[in-house]
Amino acid sequence: MVGELQTYLGLIEDIPFVSRTYQDKMEFSQEFWAFHRLALPALAKFVRYSFTIINSSASVERAFSVLKRCFGMGQINSLEDYVKLSCMLQC
Repeated sequence: MVGELQTYLGLIEDIPFVSRTYQDKMEFSQEFWAFHRLALPALAKFVRYSFTIINSSASVERAFSVLKRCFGMGQINSLEDYVKLSCMLQC
């Protein structure tokens, strides 16, 4: 990927900055990487994987729900080990 970085920087220098909507930026990015995937195989693979990552905070929300059920307002005063043990027991 490091070796492809200079090629990538050379390609994006020619692209004019245009204010676009989020949808337009995503479509442009997908088309750019589809067109240049042979010239930049490692970066294209990395970008393809990064486009498929879904940002979700569901697991964090579940953990905090468990803590809230266990401790209520006294959660702040609990020891870290006791919190970990309680979470493991609830799961």
